[in-house]
Amino acid sequence: LNNSCAQYRLSAAQAGIILIVCDFQSLTQDDITKRLSLDKSVIAKTVTKLEERGFVRRSTNVRDKRTFD
Repeated sequence: LNNSCAQYRLSAAQAGIILIVCDFQSLTQDDITKRLSLDKSVIAKTVTKLEERGFVRRSTNVRDKRTFD
């Protein structure tokens, strides 16, 4: 998977997050953490990198203004 993702400058972990977000459209970082069973800090760093590169977008959660989708 790493070799396939290299042309997009993505790691397999980043691709996994993109696939989950595409499947569910709107998830919190906590939802992603639970689905992948990874550490929250790893998910936070990875999502931040994906957002900086334009692969994902964060928006304020309508029900809970303290969290992002």
